[in-house]
Amino acid sequence: MISGLKPTVRKSRSRKRLLIVDDCPVARAKLSDQLSDNYQVELANSGENAIEILETPDQHDQSAANEFDLIITDLIMPGIDGMELVKYIKEKNQANRLTPIILISGELEKLNRVKKNGCVAYLSKDDTQKLLPMVKFLIHQ
Repeated sequence: MISGLKPTVRKSRSRKRLLIVDDCPVARAKLSDQLSDNYQVELANSGENAIEILETPDQHDQSAANEFDLIITDLIMPGIDGMELVKYIKEKNQANRLTPIILISGELEKLNRVKKNGCVAYLSKDDTQKLLPMVKFLIHQ
């Protein structure tokens, strides 16, 4: 389900950067396989790991924050879940505050309950054929 899709424009890089956050190794690998041909993909295995990555300075410019063009996060994870991660990014991570976020879940009814959380799109894990077109639209590919 898509909610008010709005593309974002970021400074130019040779490949757009995506952060994929999911506690399931199989889901992370599947998403990475789907997207790594066209994008520079970084993986996080938890909300805590994602925050660590987001707060680490850019490897090419140590004075700059680690900025992504799109973030894809699972809704249900132990510890910091997808909702808490979105809230953290929107409120405390200046570099990615305006970065589009796609929230994914294997439980569609839970996605329906979280529509007003700052994500631009929602996607069932079973609906991955929509992922690449959605990513391309959101980051102006």
